[in-house]
Amino acid sequence: MIKMENQTPETLEGIISDLQTQVGNLTLEINKRERTLRDINKPTITQKQLDIINEAVSNYTDNVEFSENDFEVELSMNYDNKVELNNLSFQSAGDMFDDIIRYIEKEFRIVEENEESEDVMGDFDENGNAKSHDES
Repeated sequence: MIKMENQTPETLEGIISDLQTQVGNLTLEINKRERTLRDINKPTITQKQLDIINEAVSNYTDNVEFSENDFEVELSMNYDNKVELNNLSFQSAGDMFDDIIRYIEKEFRIVEENEESEDVMGDFDENGNAKSHDES
């Protein structure tokens, strides 16, 4: 513990400054550890699985065809008596999302959260590839 006897204001200011630096360093370390903990707690996904998801999104967005019914248009008159587009809203985002999710769900085996990880990964190796029956 720090002795308070016979200390000058300069000494106390130095001690306070050192303690503030230590608090700052500890705060940075806490933030770093919290980010690491969040990353550790994230669900894992293999590169192969990520590629399937990327393909689903890419295939959908590359092949999507929009119509005027997909958008809500709000027009207004400009000061020069010109019609201008005031607001344009995409109305089919839910349908787009549903289509992408359906594609992804076809590509993966969906399991309940409460199933043991052994049961979930029992038929797969660490890369997410199906094991042959002689490996099990």
